[in-house]
Amino acid sequence: MLLLLFSCMTNYVKVDQAYDIDNKTPVLLSGAVLRADSFFPASTEDIYQNDLILFHMQQFVNKKLPLVGRDMVDQIVPHLSKWGAVPYTNPDRTYVLNYKKSKVSSVNTQLLGIWVDPNASSKFITGQEFFLFRRSQKVISLLNEGGIGFGRVNDREGYLFIHAAYYSNTSFLYRYPIAVLDIIIIGSDGQIWLQSRTTGEGERQMFDLDISEENLRLALQNAIDELGSLEPNPRKRRGNFKKISHE
Repeated sequence: MLLLLFSCMTNYVKVDQAYDIDNKTPVLLSGAVLRADSFFPASTEDIYQNDLILFHMQQFVNKKLPLVGRDMVDQIVPHLSKWGAVPYTNPDRTYVLNYKKSKVSSVNTQLLGIWVDPNASSKFITGQEFFLFRRSQKVISLLNEGGIGFGRVNDREGYLFIHAAYYSNTSFLYRYPIAVLDIIIIGSDGQIWLQSRTTGEGERQMFDLDISEENLRLALQNAIDELGSLEPNPRKRRGNFKKISHE
């Protein structure tokens, strides 16, 4: 099933009519997540020994996430700059999106397999168009509670969300990790200004799955490098929504 899913994935970057890639636009790093909580598919076999092995493998991968993810945003920024985005950080604004409105504990990484960049929140905007807009409305309202005098650059800034997830995949006798990288920039008008998806593979091994830090890093790096080969395509809107008030 996973083989079919990933083989059908297409790398892309789509740009909305309201976003001009030739102009420099400040974008607040609002969410940045690297996760592996779906790395090992759930087994239908009730075998305690297999479950125990998968648990230890999952814990091993979880422990590597901070090491692999710490340079993720810095590696993505040059590609975004090519598309007119100028990312900046302001944790005091983005933490409001987290549970308890504070920095995400590193304990979550080890237990849940979800690592969050220390300068961003754990939030990611995804889903169908209508729900995307509704979610972005709430997010933008929270991020702009203080107005321009509280860290907001101007009325034209965007909001950057980065989501990378690891999965294990099998092709014939070979097993390997795959990283799926999703990037979304929400505009101040609530529209999705830019949306991209790329995938990257780690080294393949026969029968065994290489979950070393180097191979996890390779899969993510390949997904990031794919951004450099993409040409922006127009993004079709599925409706025009009322502009969000920043008052």
